[in-house]
Amino acid sequence: MHIIITKTINKGLKLLNKCYFQIVISLCLVLSCLLISTHVQADNGSINRDFVTFVERVETVKNTNITDALLLLDTYPTSIDDLTVENQVKYYQVLSELYLETSQYRLGLTASSKGLQLAKHLTVPSILIAELSYLRGFSLENLGDKEGAIKNYMNGLEVAESLDEKKEIAEGLINLGAIYYLNEQFEKAVVMLNDALTIANGLDDDELKGSVNSELGILYAYMYKPKKAIKFYQAAYQHFKKAGMELYALNSLQNIAVNHMEEGRYEQAIPLLEELIANGDKFSNNEVLAGVYTRMAMAHAMKKERDVEAAYQYIIIAEQYMKDVQHYNAPMFFTVNKAYVLEAMERYDEALESLRVAEELLAENHKTKNTFAHYNLIYLQSEIYYKTGKFQQAYEKQSQYLMRLSKDQDSVNMEKIEELRLSYESKQADLQYKILQQEQSVQEMQLSDVTYHENNFQLLIF
Repeated sequence: MHIIITKTINKGLKLLNKCYFQIVISLCLVLSCLLISTHVQADNGSINRDFVTFVERVETVKNTNITDALLLLDTYPTSIDDLTVENQVKYYQVLSELYLETSQYRLGLTASSKGLQLAKHLTVPSILIAELSYLRGFSLENLGDKEGAIKNYMNGLEVAESLDEKKEIAEGLINLGAIYYLNEQFEKAVVMLNDALTIANGLDDDELKGSVNSELGILYAYMYKPKKAIKFYQAAYQHFKKAGMELYALNSLQNIAVNHMEEGRYEQAIPLLEELIANGDKFSNNEVLAGVYTRMAMAHAMKKERDVEAAYQYIIIAEQYMKDVQHYNAPMFFTVNKAYVLEAMERYDEALESLRVAEELLAENHKTKNTFAHYNLIYLQSEIYYKTGKFQQAYEKQSQYLMRLSKDQDSVNMEKIEELRLSYESKQADLQYKILQQEQSVQEMQLSDVTYHENNFQLLIF
């Protein structure tokens, strides 16, 4: 009996020890898992903090050198999947923005679409959704899908308004204003851009002021107001410089150069275009460089003392950059301008062939307004026919030109647009006056404060 009891007790003790050992092992495993989890969380926290700092660096570099910004983003050392959802969304927003800064619209569309897909998993609404919608819209706009662009711009604006983010509301209005003037819906464009300007002035944001002044300049150019346009371009240049956005300031220089050319001041345009070429390595943008070299060719072909050989060399360089350009309208712009250069060189057959290609491109883009391109095309055809003695064809093209001009003028209510424009300009003038009064009041208060301290200081030392 005793023996039996002893064996049972020993067996029970062994079982108890075994259970205890298993419990200890389990506790060690749990503790180990907790430690690993804590370590992973700590690592993830560090990774996400480092990412925020990294993105700030990329966005700072972007203002002065897109090439360097792209190279910097490529050096990001960690897997994107290790970031929080919000930071993953931010990554694709920055990536899309850089692609669009280099006019890689297809890649920009892919990146912004990926970011918007990820944004569906965010637990709270984020302004990143508005920013990505604008980027996606801009990609579609430049690829020729204007309806898709407007839809995305509207979506982004709705998000910005729901979050009451004034700057992003203004960005949405700028995007819509730009697409409206491209579609020659000038009344809508005037409203959108002036509302954006009101917000920009209220926020006193130089980057925003630069953007809206730039678009207002283009709007006025479309409305045949070159003197107003150049004032907006110059204002945009100053605001971008003040904001430290060198590349945007250079783009304003290009707009000023275009204004000079439209007014026949080709000699004044050339130094500005040369400055853009000198900074070409900072852009990483074939579309921008193709445009600059094309305009340089035109300036040399059209100035008083023509240099057609230089013009031809520039148009050949522009043609090389055109190979990778994705903008739906860029080939048409290039072929019309190439025809002008060839016409200046009296290579009329080649010029007419270039215009024939431009006509085909216009037909392909029939959904898009291309009024100025069409004017230039018909006018140049008429000129070449006249110079080559084909007077009947020249007369037909001249008649076509005048009919198109009359039709376009009838379809646009310039009186209503002018009234609307003057109304907004009056409002902006009132706002500027109020801002100046406020600034003057603050300066007077500061001066009074300084005088008070000086007087008290005098009392103290005497």
